[in-house]
Amino acid sequence: MTQEQLRNLNTIVTTYGDDPQMDMCIEECAELQKALLKYRRKKKGFSSDDEVKTAKENVVDELADVCVMVEQMKIIHGYEAVKERIGFKINRQMDRLMNRGMKKMLRRESDIRAGMIQSLKAQIEAVETDDVAQYLINNAKQHVYAYVLCMNEYGRDWKNDLAEENQSEILLKKFQNCEESEQQR
Repeated sequence: MTQEQLRNLNTIVTTYGDDPQMDMCIEECAELQKALLKYRRKKKGFSSDDEVKTAKENVVDELADVCVMVEQMKIIHGYEAVKERIGFKINRQMDRLMNRGMKKMLRRESDIRAGMIQSLKAQIEAVETDDVAQYLINNAKQHVYAYVLCMNEYGRDWKNDLAEENQSEILLKKFQNCEESEQQR
């Protein structure tokens, strides 16, 4: 808003008073709510393009009314207090989003790690039972490489992750032995 607009809003609040302007704010918010619902209904329904356009224009008008009233509420309740709370609310919501995203990522990472280690155990066990298991050796390698790629995607050190699992040292040694025997062939 411009300085002139803010001065005019200050004059309006001073002229009409706090309580009437708070009542007006409530009324304008209700009108915006109604306009939004009508716009959504028109957009989803069997309305013509003109009807949808008119409903959207109504939303914009009511939104402008609410913005004007919000500025008056800031005058009444204090700009700094509102500004501080806005910052707090935005940061809190971002924290919620980050926590939700981290939980999903950790669940996904845990599932990947468990699946890859299980498949590695199965592949290495199959390699041990078959001397000429070139296919299985390559398949085990592919699993290890896929595991490495998945762990790197999440910014983890895959060797440390493997070291935390039961028998991981044995698995790594068996894989290295398979790799060495393949190189000697």
